[in-house]
Amino acid sequence: MAEREIPQGIVRHFLAILRHSPICRLAASTALLDVEIKPIRGRSGCALLQIVRNCPDKQFGGDVLQQWNQRASVPPSGIVSASRGIYLDHHATTPVDPEVAQAVVRCMVEDFGNANSTDHTYGEHAAESVENARESVAGLLSAGSEDIHFTAGSTQAIELAFAHAIGAGGPAPLRVALSRVEHPAVIDTAVRAERRGLASLRWLEVSGEGEIDLDELRAAVKDADLLCMMAANNEIGTIYPVASAFDIAEGAGVRMLVDATQAVGRTELDLSTIPFDYLVLSGHKIYGPKGVGALVSASYRPEENHGISASHEPTQNVPGIVGLGLAARIMSERGARTSVGYPCSGTTCWSGFDPACPAWS
Repeated sequence: MAEREIPQGIVRHFLAILRHSPICRLAASTALLDVEIKPIRGRSGCALLQIVRNCPDKQFGGDVLQQWNQRASVPPSGIVSASRGIYLDHHATTPVDPEVAQAVVRCMVEDFGNANSTDHTYGEHAAESVENARESVAGLLSAGSEDIHFTAGSTQAIELAFAHAIGAGGPAPLRVALSRVEHPAVIDTAVRAERRGLASLRWLEVSGEGEIDLDELRAAVKDADLLCMMAANNEIGTIYPVASAFDIAEGAGVRMLVDATQAVGRTELDLSTIPFDYLVLSGHKIYGPKGVGALVSASYRPEENHGISASHEPTQNVPGIVGLGLAARIMSERGARTSVGYPCSGTTCWSGFDPACPAWS
């Protein structure tokens, strides 16, 4: 295949993102760890990026692909099959761990009971599976299992947190402090609450690298009821000082919502020592299925929510919950160990661009 030249502006933009969110950070905790990104020169001297698969036969690379390749080559009707490329967009979603996928399928075709219908063994076993998953998610965060409230993902968890903060906070509009680099799920929920007269927003400024000034945050929480802060940025990879922010918020009597979707299992989040009021996570960012997540909160009571949300307990997504629980357990066992190599991998990866792009290093 002939090399296609990439405009300098695009490469410069990619490299700027790479400096903050190294490609190795995306690949290091995945089944596609064995990739190398090589800078090469195009015909006009423009830097190109060449992605090379190093060890296709290693266990966590080749074996997984081989298992999938042994399946039917034609996807079921209605499913659009992606090309067999190197997937590196793990900030968007992660592939489901094969062990997790197997557990999910089993709950769909064998152990398919309704966890809300416990008048027979099928329902009892499903309810027990949900509780086991609850304990696994709690274990990942050193939280109490009774504080795990399963949702359809981080977005619903954020909406429930806002509904509870508004409903339990009294008649006045909820005063919310947040930055403009929060995930749109947080920003959109906050803005909608403001438009409906349910909240007033205080926007925190950020630096060019997306960092928040704790002195400004300290001043902002003096007139706030809820502080929203992501643990890790989903676009540029900035890690936020949520522990220090919690100390500041707690000292001012302000509740805190932490969006840990990108960080859970990869950075230390210990709710036994730093009891955030609300923490949200999603299964598909930790090699679990899509459509399932959790709101982790010791203070959350559905009956206190503003509006009519959580008026009735819905049928639980047992396969998704089981998948999330198993993914959480796997991350508890392997996540921190994998993350140890991130700083070194990032430095090594970035240094490889210096020979080809000296002006941008």
